[in-house]
Amino acid sequence: PEFQEMVSSNPVLRVLVDHGDQVKPGQLLAELDPVDLDERLNSAGSAIQRAASAVQGAEAQLRETTSRSSVAAASATRFGDLRQKGFVSQEAADLKRHEANAATAARQSAEAALESARRDVARLESDRSGLGKQRAQLRLTSPINGLITAREAEPGSTVVAGQAVLRMINPDSLWI
Repeated sequence: PEFQEMVSSNPVLRVLVDHGDQVKPGQLLAELDPVDLDERLNSAGSAIQRAASAVQGAEAQLRETTSRSSVAAASATRFGDLRQKGFVSQEAADLKRHEANAATAARQSAEAALESARRDVARLESDRSGLGKQRAQLRLTSPINGLITAREAEPGSTVVAGQAVLRMINPDSLWI
């Protein structure tokens, strides 16, 4: 006969069905203890807020360095023209070109920092999503109309990954 195993890796909080019970799709069969998952979800939320603040800071830094870069580039161009006309020394024109190059490098660094901050947010959101999925899996529900054939764990017992909490069969698949 076809059977379905419900598995987990947390302590069993409660088992709501017993051997011989008929169950319907979506019916809650058992719940496992979330242990520290709720705290980890809260921590992930806080980390996302911090990372979002870092993105805002990086965006502000990028705006500032972009502005400085534009001003420095315009100044370097002006000093280059003044140098060609002989109004400023080569050293002064070179200094302005250096300032423009440094401002461009600072802008590029700010762009990279912003991209990194955005990736951190995305990674943290992905981590939180994974934790949320783990949390949802702690509620064992019936996927089918079935019959509980064995109750293999009791509240308080710890089950490891791959160990059955309940065994269930689909009565429609039995052949006699």
